[in-house]
Amino acid sequence: MPGTIATSPRAWIGWRVCRPEDSHPRPQPASVRRLFPRSGSHPHRRAVVRPLGAQRVCADASRASGVSPEPVPPRCRVGRRRRDRNRGPRGAGARRGGAPARAAAAGGSQAVTLPRPALCFVTDRRRGADPSILALVERIGAAARAGVSLVQIRERDLDDRSLTALVRDSVAAVAGTGARVLVNDRVDVAAAAGAAGVHLRGDSIAAPCIRSIAPPSFLIGRSVHGADEARAVEAAGGCDYVFFGSVFASRGKPAAHPAAGIDALARVCRAVSLPVIAIGGVDPANAAAIAGAGAAGAAAIGVFMTAADEAALASSVAALQRALTPDRRLSKVTAEK
Repeated sequence: MPGTIATSPRAWIGWRVCRPEDSHPRPQPASVRRLFPRSGSHPHRRAVVRPLGAQRVCADASRASGVSPEPVPPRCRVGRRRRDRNRGPRGAGARRGGAPARAAAAGGSQAVTLPRPALCFVTDRRRGADPSILALVERIGAAARAGVSLVQIRERDLDDRSLTALVRDSVAAVAGTGARVLVNDRVDVAAAAGAAGVHLRGDSIAAPCIRSIAPPSFLIGRSVHGADEARAVEAAGGCDYVFFGSVFASRGKPAAHPAAGIDALARVCRAVSLPVIAIGGVDPANAAAIAGAGAAGAAAIGVFMTAADEAALASSVAALQRALTPDRRLSKVTAEK
């Protein structure tokens, strides 16, 4: 019917077509006026153009010709835009099937790099003197200022809202330090709170599934417990690093849980080209052995959670970094011999 809206149910059904004069009793919203700057009748309810939605035609022309309103065909450039989107990002690799395109198709990482040595603070607020969320966020900020490169939020007892708030506050706490916040196994929380990535359990969702929808800079890691599992993770693609452990006896594991040992860590490091981060019972006294086995870094809970204050935390971080950094002068002397 001329002069009425007839479009999809999501549109403004029943509103009168009008010019956007302020004096009109029911002017159309500004968003509609920007899309359709000229007045006119909406097309028939069934006449919907999929890419653009229903569009108006001139009301005077439709009445003068005595025909029902018809939709305006989609513009050609819409089709071009759709083809451009299907073609993917521009660039030599994308156009000719180069390395970036092949890596993306295989679910591989987009060259997300880790600092060497990588030092990861895995949280467990219940092991600190003050188990409050506020105290944990302050400790995360202190660890980041001391030089920790990764912070993995692993607070499994929190509900979704509390966990998301914690991650968001942690991201703010490490801002400007270079540290990156990861979320243990919760991709949805990581995305909602603006975290830099996610760390997956061994039995969690496949990394390529996440990589296919994540931004290129999104960091993805996974826990492994042996060389064969590490090879399978690398072959599947999508991961930027792996955690291996427990290398040493750890308070975070049951007493019956066996420690894998340095030799097992070395086998995992030789088996894959992905950076391997050792976890489990790590402290400044054994960190040098971790570096000697070929690990790219270490992750710990107790060292960070039990530090008495920020000064003690900074001292522990510095000691770990020294132990994990190979002595280049000693390596040079050994090579000359």
